[in-house]
Amino acid sequence: MGEKTRVGEDRDSDSEEVMELRSQKARSLHQSRPVVPCAQCGDTLFAPEWSEYLDECRIRHLWSCDTCGYEFESEVFYPPLGARAA
Repeated sequence: MGEKTRVGEDRDSDSEEVMELRSQKARSLHQSRPVVPCAQCGDTLFAPEWSEYLDECRIRHLWSCDTCGYEFESEVFYPPLGARAA
């Protein structure tokens, strides 16, 4: 009862699956994680100082640049939950 398995492991299978390593071009890797430029000096910002969940459709981020000290906010808008399924 309650047999534990590792993530991705099939309890009923005796065979092991090997994850395939795939290389990505630098361009596609860069596009996989968006970065934000500082609104003042243009330096790359990788993560906001904090994020605030406003509602199911909006998240606000506070960005702070280590290079020039400038702080600014951005807001992300998502479609309503019902609109995503369509």
